[in-house]
Amino acid sequence: MCGIATILSNKKILDCEKEYFKKIIEESSVRGLHSFGISHVKNNELVTKKFYEILECINYFEKNVDGAFIYHNRYSTSGDWKNENNNQPLTDGKNAIVFNGVISMKTKEQMEAEYSIELKNDNDG
Repeated sequence: MCGIATILSNKKILDCEKEYFKKIIEESSVRGLHSFGISHVKNNELVTKKFYEILECINYFEKNVDGAFIYHNRYSTSGDWKNENNNQPLTDGKNAIVFNGVISMKTKEQMEAEYSIELKNDNDG
């Protein structure tokens, strides 16, 4: 289980909309209490922040996010959730993704060996 919220729009988020999304973020946290992350665009740059406390994430959202964003809270099933590189949103600096689901319960090393691939992190997905 994980939680996801997003708004994709070129418009600025209204205060009433921000309150609505703060509630969604807070209430979805029951679907994963290990980590919380948000990606948004600020001054034409992709910004990704990750937190271990929901209130820190909500405070960041309230003070810094004013447009399109994607949010994720994680219920860890594999990979060390204390390593923020394993937590979502996953980003390459220009793009960010979040998703809900487990692709494999294998470790990073097991997946690399089985599929002859190199993975950058040990995320559940």
